[in-house]
Formats: sequence, structure tokens, C-alpha cells
Amino acid sequence: MAQAALKYELEMPASGGAAAVETKTDDREIDLVHLARQTLGDVALEREILSLFVVQSQVYLLRLQAAESQRDWSRAVHTIKGSAKGIGAFPLARAAEAAEALGGQVHDEAHRRAAQDLLERVSAANACVRSYLSQVSQ
Repeated sequence: MAQAALKYELEMPASGGAAAVETKTDDREIDLVHLARQTLGDVALEREILSLFVVQSQVYLLRLQAAESQRDWSRAVHTIKGSAKGIGAFPLARAAEAAEALGGQVHDEAHRRAAQDLLERVSAANACVRSYLSQVSQ
């Protein structure tokens, strides 16, 4: 399932880079072509950035869940959104953008649903990252 979330583009070089991982293009969690463009195809840099993303996404998800004010909530969600966009985790970025726009109290039902959605999307993105890292390490 995690592999189905990765994007594969035929026009990318087979000599390396994120897009050299052969997977389905439907329901992708991470656009590896975008990541390859961001890193200019540097596989070592891709691995480093993705590893940092996994750690950072978990840290900011915990901060989001612990938020006691709208300011704390917005900071955590904004960081998740930016990190997600940077690696091409666009479904996660869209969910974070929607969560960032929420008004009201951080402990209301809308915030709880958004936090649960972000937890699921962070988990899916991180599963894709781990799958990719295990493939490029071989």
C-alpha cells in the first residue's frame, strides 16, 4: 500500500533520484518527481530531507495535539504544511492548509477531526518515506 502512494514518472532518469522508484501513480502521498526537482536529483540529499521530514512531522504533530491556543495550533500546522509542500506530500499539505484556516477553539470538534486527519496523513506520508528509503538503501 505504501508503495502505491509513491509517484513514478517515466521521464525521470533511471540512473538515480527519487523518481527511479517504480510504483503506481494513483493515490500518491508523495510526489517524488517534485522532490527530485527540489534536490536536483541528488539522492543523498533526498534521503537526508526525507529523514528530517519524518522526525519533524512527528514533532509538530505532537505540538499540534498539545496546542492550547490558536497561535500554537497555527504554528504547528503551518510548519507541517510547509514541510509537506517541500517534499511533495501535497495531500498532507492540503489537509494542513485546511486545518490552518480553522477558527474557534482548538479543542472543538472541528479541530479534533482535523488533528485526526493530519495524524493519518502524516502516518501515510511517513510510511511512504520509509518505503522509499528502504528501496534506495538497497
